[in-house]
Amino acid sequence: GQYNLVLMDMRMPIVDGAAATRAIRAFETANHLTPTPIIALTASALEEDIVRCREAGCDAHISKPVTRSALIAAVRNAIGIAGTRSPR
Repeated sequence: GQYNLVLMDMRMPIVDGAAATRAIRAFETANHLTPTPIIALTASALEEDIVRCREAGCDAHISKPVTRSALIAAVRNAIGIAGTRSPR
């Protein structure tokens, strides 16, 4: 399928989020596809972990627990919608 956005949990049991992101990016490259925005979701807010997410190919990073406003802002930014007004 085709997706507009991926919310990637970076701590998954079998394949972690970094490996899954690298696999998605490799598939997109091999098939000449436009990259799908990927937002990393992780409990870690350490700079080194944020850098690892970016190096894996994630476009953005949100630390857990995720607030509604942070999620909406990240999604809007990732898919190119201006403004941060949240829906009711």
